[in-house]
Amino acid sequence: MMDDRGYDTMEPVADQAVQRRPLLDFHAGYVQRVANALPKQGTSGP
Repeated sequence: MMDDRGYDTMEPVADQAVQRRPLLDFHAGYVQRVANALPKQGTSGP
């Protein structure tokens, strides 16, 4: 479909209505210090 429309790249866009939460429910200090750099997950499926 991208070729049909002449697109060569795509960029995902997060739905602002979905709340974000940490991917890991892990409270160790070394994880909490880098929590902002880790992937996130939404509160609902795609």
